[in-house]
Amino acid sequence: MVEVQGAASSGRALTAMIDKVVFTLGANNQLSLSVPADATVHVYGKKGNASEVSGSFKMGDSQGTKVVRIENNKLTLDYSGLVTRVLGTNSIANKAGLDYWEGIQGTFTVTAAISNLDLRTTDKKALASTKVDVKSVAGGLLGSVSGVGFSGNVTIKAAQ
Repeated sequence: MVEVQGAASSGRALTAMIDKVVFTLGANNQLSLSVPADATVHVYGKKGNASEVSGSFKMGDSQGTKVVRIENNKLTLDYSGLVTRVLGTNSIANKAGLDYWEGIQGTFTVTAAISNLDLRTTDKKALASTKVDVKSVAGGLLGSVSGVGFSGNVTIKAAQ
């Protein structure tokens, strides 16, 4: 689960969660991951003007497999495809201005949480526990993850 928040004054937020991700440790201590076709992707976005969008879709459908891919043990999110897919699950009223998420730029606080994975620092101390929720425009939550995690800043710049 990943949550991206703009500066407090901006009101921008984006949260994405993939459920049922399976991590395994192989014989050579190689960590690998897989996502079954029945896994669900949950997404919530909020623009600075308070317009919101949220949606969920299955990994195994024709669009889901294009948005989230795993190749050579690397999970890749097609950000533009993810936004387009979630916008497609929302009413026309919610879509106004939400294409903003496709060309997002700025500095954001990123929080990630992974459940059921024992991650440790090089001195064998457990990473701090964190929680990330995926809100629903209709109220309540689409999903929630509690587990080891981290927070930090990331700057997204326009493609050059």
